[in-house]
Amino acid sequence: MKTPFSVSRKAAKQDIETAITPIEALKKEGRPRMTDKDFQKFMIEHMTKLTDDITTLRQNTARMEFQLTEKINVLFDGQEVIKNTLKDHTERLQRIEDKVEKQDIQIQVLDKTKSDKRSDK
Repeated sequence: MKTPFSVSRKAAKQDIETAITPIEALKKEGRPRMTDKDFQKFMIEHMTKLTDDITTLRQNTARMEFQLTEKINVLFDGQEVIKNTLKDHTERLQRIEDKVEKQDIQIQVLDKTKSDKRSDK
């Protein structure tokens, strides 16, 4: 049994082989032959529908591209914020390490001075 072609997914070979032609569709309606006027009307209706579908697809594509661009920009902004925060934390950590190292040296000097005073006594 032949079925109408589905446009909601990519056409498979079986779809193409089993698709109903416009003439077969009219035969199903009980019209064995198609006049020129009927064919013209049929083609205009289908071309109008196809044009509407293409317009809808273009609009959806443009909308999705716009939304995707916004989302990508937000991700890049977020990445920049994280990078700046990481840089700030790295600088703070380096300052803390420098202070600790300086204090460690001071403690060593004080310990040596204290031990030298004890040994003098």
